[in-house]
Amino acid sequence: MNNNQKKLRLIYVEDEDEFRLNLITTLEKKFDLASIDVGEFSQEQNGGEIGEQFLSWLKKTLGDNQTIDGVILDSDLSGFSNGISKEMLLSAFRIIGLPVCRYSKRQKQTSSERLKHFATLASEGASSILVPSFLLNGPTENTQARSEQLTDWLFATFSGFSYLREAYSGLIETDIAQHNAAELLAKLLKRPKLELDFVGYTGASLFFFGDAMAAPEGSSSLVEERARHVSTRLGYWLMNYIIAFPGPILNLPSAAALVGVRSDTIAVDSFKKAFPNTDYSGPFSGCLPLFFREDIEDVMSNMGMFGMDVLKSAKISDMLPLYDGEPSKSGAYCVATDASIKREDSVGPFDWIPPGASELCRIEKKTYARFGPWLNV
Repeated sequence: MNNNQKKLRLIYVEDEDEFRLNLITTLEKKFDLASIDVGEFSQEQNGGEIGEQFLSWLKKTLGDNQTIDGVILDSDLSGFSNGISKEMLLSAFRIIGLPVCRYSKRQKQTSSERLKHFATLASEGASSILVPSFLLNGPTENTQARSEQLTDWLFATFSGFSYLREAYSGLIETDIAQHNAAELLAKLLKRPKLELDFVGYTGASLFFFGDAMAAPEGSSSLVEERARHVSTRLGYWLMNYIIAFPGPILNLPSAAALVGVRSDTIAVDSFKKAFPNTDYSGPFSGCLPLFFREDIEDVMSNMGMFGMDVLKSAKISDMLPLYDGEPSKSGAYCVATDASIKREDSVGPFDWIPPGASELCRIEKKTYARFGPWLNV
């Protein structure tokens, strides 16, 4: 980060003092943390529904001149004694238009937890971005190193929202701002051809598409408010649906599936060497390596080769194909194991996977046989 760049300003909500204080030390290196303590909220008797009281308190506490860029939220707030809950806070922040990243300190890194995560996205992905469990419960025992990894991920995420807000603000008085969400996002990413691909994700939630993306009229404060709300919606949609369920934008395992290679035998740098200039560098690209599917397919088309042949021509060693002797075959991406697999070893599609991702995103048969019925997915 440029030392002259203004720090993003966040609200941090965590009810466990030790965890909060340890993380704050690292967060303050990259963020300006607002001195807003939701634990200070107090419900008034006969003051109305607690959620409405909290929203009123939050708006008053924020004031008119406090610019907040986002919220970090612990999913378990049972340590607070004033009656607030995760659901109450998510509702209030949604009404205000603030993007939220929330985490669960006790979430495990298992296939069943990943399936629960994706099923949750289908119903709750319009209210927050879920922090990957490995950032809180990863293999490293070094608390400081884990805090730094989490902070870097949060910085990449909130920077993504900031980019969308600024980009949309630049278009808000043009006709483009009034276009549908798929066209608008494609324009903001400077990839207009992806509009049709994004349409395959528009069934995700009425939160994104229940009203028009029209530019507001009136004072500059209304324009700023609209930019905040629209950019938050687009950010949730992009991160929780389009990136989470690979289709036009691929993570490394799904890109490996597309070109027919085992994802556990190909590194990011090796893939970039074989498929140069295919990187996705838009919002949230700092969270994980991502690639444009259309650019990967263009490389194969321009070279007149299948994916495995492209990798071999780049002299990538130690990689293993999904299909021996069949370089033209693509595989599937297992959302439960985060790996490329043979298509015939998978099941799907599922109704909680967006249609735009249903070609690649499936579940490994043996994983589904073990966890699928129990999870009701």
